[in-house]
Amino acid sequence: MELLLLMLLIFAGQSSGNTEYGEAGNNINSFCSEAQYFAAIEQEISAREMQRARKLDQIANTGTAWQIAAAAGTGTYKQGHYTALADYAAAIYMQEKKKHEEAAAAAEKFKNAALRWAGIVSVLGAPSLQLFQLTGTPATQTDDHDATAQLTQKEAASAPCANIQADGKAAGTDKIELEKINTLRVSAASVLTAPIKTVSVKLQGCAAGGTSCTDGSGQVFAEGANGAGYFSLHASASSKTLKIPTATFNPTPYTQPEGVHTGKTQEKPNDCNNDDNEEEKIIPTDTILARYLCTARNKIAAVIPSM
Repeated sequence: MELLLLMLLIFAGQSSGNTEYGEAGNNINSFCSEAQYFAAIEQEISAREMQRARKLDQIANTGTAWQIAAAAGTGTYKQGHYTALADYAAAIYMQEKKKHEEAAAAAEKFKNAALRWAGIVSVLGAPSLQLFQLTGTPATQTDDHDATAQLTQKEAASAPCANIQADGKAAGTDKIELEKINTLRVSAASVLTAPIKTVSVKLQGCAAGGTSCTDGSGQVFAEGANGAGYFSLHASASSKTLKIPTATFNPTPYTQPEGVHTGKTQEKPNDCNNDDNEEEKIIPTDTILARYLCTARNKIAAVIPSM
């Protein structure tokens, strides 16, 4: 009897040439590239999980083949030989099936959280494309009192993250190397609280009745001896009417995050934090994402025996 069997190994080390973030993590420089990064990690986890499933199927198929060989064999020796092998394969299958289910559950947790985060950060660049335009002709303004202008949203050209590819690669076409991620490059959830930093409003002075509103050569607001804030009506502006042709939302600039260690320390990236007191949220925190990645990576990296 000759049986090729690899010892069950638990992934506990770093691959050669390790960097803190991995090559893909080093190239994150925008909300869109961060979104693609997490989409790519999710796909890599899925691919590894499928590899484990195929290996498990191979064990089951091998066991079935040995059962058939035992049933078809002639002689006590051959029948006993293949029956023993079939029983062994069944025992290994049940043992590895339980571990695979644990790995699949851990992978599913990370994948769900990663895709939620990718979806969230992919829209943070969208405000840069939001333009609002004045509806209709502005009313004549002859007295100093409040006036209401109706702004309507113009159709944006395209979403800023529309080019994200579901090809398992991060921005810059870098492939994800799970073993090289010691620190997960992920923004803190606080980036969601201030997606708009400023709103740029364009103002134009108008002729009486608001029938002619052009840029002209002067300024709508000017500064004099008494300070800033009075109207300076240029050649084509003979009333206090102002037109707002466009208003543009300017998002908060992207700052490349330092990220969160996947393990308890940078030196031990696979020694996962198991903080059961930190509940999962619809918007996953950076620490939850790092913890889920660490757990999923460890479990799917355990080698299933070959037969």
